[in-house]
Amino acid sequence: MKKPPSASSLVVYLGIAVYIVLISYYTLLKYLTFHTHAADLGIFAQALASTLYYHRLFYESVDVAIIPRPGPIGYSFLDVHFSPTLFLFLPIYAVCPSPITLLVTQTILIALGALPIYWLGRYLGRDWLGAFFAIIYLMNPLVQGVNSFDFHMEPSSCRWPCT
Repeated sequence: MKKPPSASSLVVYLGIAVYIVLISYYTLLKYLTFHTHAADLGIFAQALASTLYYHRLFYESVDVAIIPRPGPIGYSFLDVHFSPTLFLFLPIYAVCPSPITLLVTQTILIALGALPIYWLGRYLGRDWLGAFFAIIYLMNPLVQGVNSFDFHMEPSSCRWPCT
């Protein structure tokens, strides 16, 4: 028989859920009020859409002004930045092709970084200490700042925990 989750794990799961809701809401407000940047969020949205719908591998037009000649695969994001983890976002973006999808997915991935922190504390026999540090991670202004500044591959695909 499986035992019910402990109070410390419920605190961590609730903290992750609250973080996802609040930060997603904040980043969506920034997007919907035109406080995001084409040089960040727009590049990734265009790169994913061009791969899915126009058969051009991560094509994005912002680098056309920066790079005088196209690389081996054209003006691709992969010519400028080697980001194979971008392929992992293609199925998610195909389900809902919108910059909102990228913002919410990034928020979820960053919030899940609290789990390994909690698991480490639980492994060491200190459930509450692990829960405390997981919540501190979610409340960290640096983590929230990275999350609220458009979309980037670094916080979305870093090793766990993303600190």
